[in-house]
Amino acid sequence: MSNHLPDSFAIFRLPNQTQTYQVIGKCSSEPTSISQIKENAFLISNFNQGSEAYFIPFNHLENYQAGNRFSCHFNANDFTDLGEAHYMEIVEKAIDQMKNNHFQKVVLANTKTIPCLHFDPKKLLDKIQDAYPSAFIYWYSTPQTGTWIGATPEPLLTNEGSTYKTVALAGTMLKSVAKKWSQKEMMEQKMVEDFIIENLNKHQISFSQNGPFDYTSGNLLHLKTEFKFNTQNKLQSAIDFLSAINPTPAVAGLPVKNALQFINKEEGFTRSCYAGFVGFKIENKLQLFVNLRCLQWQKETITLFAGAGITADSNAKLEWQETQNKMDTLAKFL
Repeated sequence: MSNHLPDSFAIFRLPNQTQTYQVIGKCSSEPTSISQIKENAFLISNFNQGSEAYFIPFNHLENYQAGNRFSCHFNANDFTDLGEAHYMEIVEKAIDQMKNNHFQKVVLANTKTIPCLHFDPKKLLDKIQDAYPSAFIYWYSTPQTGTWIGATPEPLLTNEGSTYKTVALAGTMLKSVAKKWSQKEMMEQKMVEDFIIENLNKHQISFSQNGPFDYTSGNLLHLKTEFKFNTQNKLQSAIDFLSAINPTPAVAGLPVKNALQFINKEEGFTRSCYAGFVGFKIENKLQLFVNLRCLQWQKETITLFAGAGITADSNAKLEWQETQNKMDTLAKFL
């Protein structure tokens, strides 16, 4: 019986809602395809895992009680910040490879680790729920993943009944210095759009498209395009599509395979849950979000994550600064 005792929890709030929920249970020991998960479950997927995820099963969603005590897991990840010089160096290397037609785009991630001897995750959760009403807010902890907190602006795959939605989200600028989108940013967005359209067509899924339009997330502006499609209540069709598009060019690059090879060789750290997905499944309802604007708590340190889309027209210094602006989404509340 002890093998089934709860060892994990997830606290979360959906975009543009006020109710916060909690799930407490025993996390799966291995990632599992969503199509094989028969019970209701909170889902956590590492970067580049297709439709596979760790899951915490539950019977029904409970309302979050702020007074509850939660035990967090701290894993052995020891992130070493590689610094501005390293980041700019790999950006320049990527630009050279793009000019030689190795790939069209690659998303390069960055980390920032800071000490946090008196960190209160509940206070951070309250602050980011107030600051980012349109984000998916979460705090989860499992033995398999450690403890993560985030406020992600990007749906990966969500549905209401048989109608599903996914988005292309690319391009970033500070809202305070908003200007006309550059050709580089417009092209970066179009690459993600074209990738999603290609895969919808490949799966013979009819869809509607809205955008691109400006989308505000905290102090940042992004370009966003929404895609809606209907699977006639066939969850497996949606999961097959998810397997095909995850990771998207918005977090990996294009062609995805070539970009992933560059990331694995040059980035300098393991992304773990960053740029994977997080969310839940209740019967045929899926609510999955790309795990962005996030941090990992490691008891005495916090590691923040962010990435920037690199194309042949990128400026290495500006891309470094973009990652800093994105990490500030959470860092300013610590």
